Amino acid sequence: MKATKVIKTAENKTLSLDLELLLLIGTLGYFVYNQTLAGFLGSILYTFVLSFLLLVALIPLGGAVVYPLLVKLVVEPAVMSFTGLWPSLLTTALLVVFTVIAGVISLYSYLVMTE
Repeated sequence: MKATKVIKTAENKTLSLDLELLLLIGTLGYFVYNQTLAGFLGSILYTFVLSFLLLVALIPLGGAVVYPLLVKLVVEPAVMSFTGLWPSLLTTALLVVFTVIAGVISLYSYLVMTE
């Protein structure tokens, strides 16, 4: 019974950490994009779309190449035109971080497939 409580506590802390990171990114977006609510919500939307698109990284080895191309050619223009934001250091840093995560996921999926 105690093990169940530990797992539930760990899940709650993970959810809390995710929300805290989203709020941090939203706050950074607020200040980067002229202290507007659109900057806050737009950066959260951009982060959400990038994290959802990590499913592409499940392609063994190819996902690490497809992910940044898909983001730069399709996702970024769509989100930027929808929210009215522009490319900045924040969006570039988010793209780099998520590309590294996509590379790790893609490499791991390759290693699992070859076993």
